[in-house]
Order: sequence, then structure tokens, then C-alpha cells
Amino acid sequence: MKSEKPCCEKKGMGVVPCMLAGLMSGIAIGVIGKILLDSNKKALMKKFNKMADAVEDLTDSAKDIFK
Repeated sequence: MKSEKPCCEKKGMGVVPCMLAGLMSGIAIGVIGKILLDSNKKALMKKFNKMADAVEDLTDSAKDIFK
């Protein structure tokens, strides 16, 4: 089924308001991420290192399976 108008126009929004909404949400996510990173840097690095070790173990296991 082919519609006549794009999704944004059906809801009463034009292209510019859609782009501005996306831009504002991206800025908000970036600011929140920066605040969280600054306040919990040690904890985040510890979790990141654990995650990196887990991914490395997973890739090693996958290599062994496909040999």
C-alpha cells in the first residue's frame, strides 16, 4: 500500500520540525552521557574492561568452534 504523504506530514509536522526534534534529542542524550561519564569514570572503565574481557572470551570460543 503506497501512501501519498510521508509519515511526518501526516501527523501535521513538516521536515524542519522533525529535524529539530531529532537534533534536540541527540543533544540531550549527549549532555546526559557526558554528565554520567564525568561522575562515574572509574566505575564505567571497570565495567568496560569486564565487558571487553567477556567479548574477547566469546570471540576465542567462536574461533575454537569454527576450527
